[in-house]
Formats: sequence, structure tokens, C-alpha cells
Amino acid sequence: MNLGDDMEFKERIKELRLEHMLTQAQLASTLEKGEAAIRTWETGRAKPDSDTLIKLAKIFNCSVDYLLGISASKKISPMLEIDSEINKLNNLINQKKDELAKIEIRRMEIEESLKLNTKEIYQKQHELANLSEQIKILTMQKRKMEELNHLQREEV
Repeated sequence: MNLGDDMEFKERIKELRLEHMLTQAQLASTLEKGEAAIRTWETGRAKPDSDTLIKLAKIFNCSVDYLLGISASKKISPMLEIDSEINKLNNLINQKKDELAKIEIRRMEIEESLKLNTKEIYQKQHELANLSEQIKILTMQKRKMEELNHLQREEV
């Protein structure tokens, strides 16, 4: 990758950092890089990778071309700004779709759980009804046995 004039890049990165009132440590933290990386860029001993250049352009609200010394204008093309916003919105839409899909899966899991619980409740109610019926039958049998015992005692 051609970074244009190294002097331009190292001067621009430092100029933009100072314009935004950032220390090397603050910029490094924002980029999730070490402070030494910022120093090496500003002294011209190393260059950032393309992903980092894009992050720098976003932080400093300028074009990558400006950072690289290809363009003298900091301005980002309006079409690029629109494309960038569209990409952000598409990413947000996709993120929300993923969240919605997770919610839908959870809803279906809960519905299934409720169906199982409802089925268990019906089964338990059925078992309870059967037990109640058995208790009634046993109670009637007990009364009959008691009556027979009572009658047998009277006869004796």
C-alpha cells in the first residue's frame, strides 16, 4: 500500500491529534493500540494498517487520502459520507434483525415450554380426577363393609 509522502503522513497525524486535543495515550486508547504505535507513526518509523487508517479518518473526520498526503483537502466526499451513513444504517438494521431473531427464538422456546407445562397440568388434573374417583369408590366400599360388619354383629 502506498502511503504517499511519509513526511506528510507523520505530520498530518500529529497535527490532527493536536487539533483534536488528544494525547498520544488517548489516541492509542481510542484505537485500542499501544502508545508506542502512535509515536512510531508520528516519527515516521512505522505506518498504520488500512483498518487503522480508516479508524483514524473517522476519528479526525477527514479522508484517508488526506491522512496519506494524497489530497490537500480534509473534506470527505459527500457521496462517501452518504455511503458511510448507509453502511452504518445497514449494520444497525442487521444488528436489530439478529436481535429480533434471538427474541423470536426465545418466544418460541417459551411457547413450547408453556405447551409442555399445560400438558403436564392436564395430565395431573386427569390423575387427580382418577384418584378422586378411586377415593369415592373406596369410601363407598368402606361404608358397605362397615354396614355389613354392623349387620353381622347384630345377628350374633
